[in-house]
Amino acid sequence: MHYSYLISLQVPQIKEDAEGNERVLQKINKLKNSIKPDKKDHMVEIEIRSLSGLTTAFAREVDNRAADYLEQFYENTDNENYLVFYDRTKEVEEEYMNERMDCMKFPNGTIVYHNEHFQIRDGRVYETLTKKYKTVFKRSKKSKKIKPILNYPVKRLFESLEDYASFCNYKKGPKEGTYGYYYNPNGIYDWYSLGGRWADTFLVRNDCKEYSIGYRDDDDYRAPYGYKWVAAARKKDIEWKVQEKYLKRKVINEYYEMIQNVRFGKYSIHIKKLSEYLNEESFFCGVKYYMGSMYGFINTDDEIITEDEMPETDNEKKNDKWFHMLSDFIDELDENAVLVEVDMHN
Repeated sequence: MHYSYLISLQVPQIKEDAEGNERVLQKINKLKNSIKPDKKDHMVEIEIRSLSGLTTAFAREVDNRAADYLEQFYENTDNENYLVFYDRTKEVEEEYMNERMDCMKFPNGTIVYHNEHFQIRDGRVYETLTKKYKTVFKRSKKSKKIKPILNYPVKRLFESLEDYASFCNYKKGPKEGTYGYYYNPNGIYDWYSLGGRWADTFLVRNDCKEYSIGYRDDDDYRAPYGYKWVAAARKKDIEWKVQEKYLKRKVINEYYEMIQNVRFGKYSIHIKKLSEYLNEESFFCGVKYYMGSMYGFINTDDEIITEDEMPETDNEKKNDKWFHMLSDFIDELDENAVLVEVDMHN
């Protein structure tokens, strides 16, 4: 699943690096030229899209600072500062003493649980062969020499608890004789991109110099004349009023398109009033900073806040409360803060 998160970064004034920009552009051109006519190369296209968001010194600085900041929320981080040990010693000890496995005994007397060339099926050993990209199990001469040992005690297969824990990919704990695994309690993504599915988050003027388009999943991001959509920009450079007006007009157009589709029988749904439709999108909730859909944000105390945490109330819609929280977060930031939309996958 993909989730859109808003973060803020402190980025100093960046001196433009013409040579660095040119190097990125040259890499992009080289990759484009490597694609054969009438043939798509998805991996090359992904790399081109990634590099296209790094063509300015400011964009590269945002990318680097975002990577450093977001490391603390990476599920698979190996940074010890963000990891907590989950103790599984008791479970490992019980498994070691009581569990049994189906094993194989080779002619030389070696007993193993797993072998990539042989497998136990229905109480007999088969050789595993690959033919035309398919796996075939054969009772070959080699496999007939291997004896299956069913329900073999784990404590006999492994010389020590440590060996068994290692086999199960458990890590040694901070205390002697403990086993388990390390995890990040604040992990919310396994990979991310700046922009991604929501690269059209912030509207800035065409002459804005400090911005990042991030990684764009699409090439068609229509914007009002004189403006462009970006994934990151300084708070002071984002055209909040123009952005709200444009998004409202977009929703109104979608509303009338929906009415036309119903009239022509493309689908049948209950049509609400335009005011009700706009109210559902929280255009009348009176926020200072209005933006499109955003699943969550990470505040300046590094706390993760999502719209799922917003309770329904009698006095205020859940959407309205969420948009107010987002707006209040932005309002507390200084004007030079860089707002970044992050497409997180989990």
